[in-house]
Amino acid sequence: MLLMKHKWKIILCLICVLFATCALAACTYEFDPSDTGYTVTVIYDANGGRFGSSDGNEQREFRYKPAVTIIEPGGTQNNQVGSPVYSSRHVMGWYAAVLGDDLKPLRNQEDEYVDENGASIFEGEAWNFAEDKLPDEDGYTLYLVARWAMNYKLTVDVGEEARAAGLKNVEYTTYTEPGPLTRPYLESRDNYSWAGHTLFSCITSDGREIVTSEDWATLEFSDDNPEITVTVRWLEGEWDIIQTTSELSSMKSSGNYILATDIDMLGRSFSLTNFRGVLDGNGNTISNFKNTGNAVLSDATEWGAFSFMMGGYIKNVTFKNCTYSLTLSKALTGEDSYYAVGFIAGNGSSISNLEDFTNIGFENCTLDITKQGRAAQETILTGSGSYAGIFGELAEGQSFTPLEGSTVNINIKVG
Repeated sequence: MLLMKHKWKIILCLICVLFATCALAACTYEFDPSDTGYTVTVIYDANGGRFGSSDGNEQREFRYKPAVTIIEPGGTQNNQVGSPVYSSRHVMGWYAAVLGDDLKPLRNQEDEYVDENGASIFEGEAWNFAEDKLPDEDGYTLYLVARWAMNYKLTVDVGEEARAAGLKNVEYTTYTEPGPLTRPYLESRDNYSWAGHTLFSCITSDGREIVTSEDWATLEFSDDNPEITVTVRWLEGEWDIIQTTSELSSMKSSGNYILATDIDMLGRSFSLTNFRGVLDGNGNTISNFKNTGNAVLSDATEWGAFSFMMGGYIKNVTFKNCTYSLTLSKALTGEDSYYAVGFIAGNGSSISNLEDFTNIGFENCTLDITKQGRAAQETILTGSGSYAGIFGELAEGQSFTPLEGSTVNINIKVG
């Protein structure tokens, strides 16, 4: 009986040893992903950045099955790759390195990742995580390298007075690549709404005025120039900003208008009739318009491309290659009657604020007058001295001087 008890103890001990051995074997077993089909290795190289904290790893390695799409670091998928970080930079894309026989990426003497021909891998196409798939090849290794770019920032400074009125500077951080700037949507932000003022342009640090999309494209982000600041130029009052031919043609008889760029009328007519607003050319040019007038059925004796009332005026503009063409065929009645014809207006004496007509120039402009029929013998005044061809006549004490070098050609013919 005692012997039987010892046998059972020995058996129990052997069973315990067997379980312990199995447990130990289980603890030392290493799982091999290839056993379940995960035979492709993908290495994510942060290329100077780090996954996780500043003391994190520069690389992460994952296993995938062949012929599948892979996880994008920092993408929207739930994944464990994570997003690498690099101070003041962002990832522009991930690029496949070319591996040598030692399964290490090829690099040149400057330690840049290159292909078999020595060209930078970043000159190729970035890996498309939504569409590109791994090769259908067991044992394949894909080595992806992060391409970094600086964080670019455009700051629009609204100016000291505007900030005092409650506006705030605006920062645009949506630019993701180096190169020319696209025009930000300035007018769409509440920060740019200032009662009694109009946002006209922005001024660069070197004093250049930025108005049009073409102007904005002259500013470029680069790794050496990742931040750009421009300052708003405000206009006092409410202004309509003109940038196109159609906008100029659509001007109304009142309101404040300012040119943002040169305007080519492409042979169309352009006139202001009984204009009581302000047209500020802002130093720009209006070119290639041709206006025609015909006095056959009118008793009017004062003719010009423009007419003004209630203090309306134009300033800071040059007319280039423009023509005002007029045909006169009506005989005048009354003693000492005459026609007064000018490129701007026939009779400047009706303009009480002629002093507001400043910085107006003329390049290759023509006043073209034809007298026919009963008007063939009529007298036509086309101005004299500095205002010849610009105003038909001025009142005593009035004067007008265009920009230096300005002339208006005067052609009068009968026929």
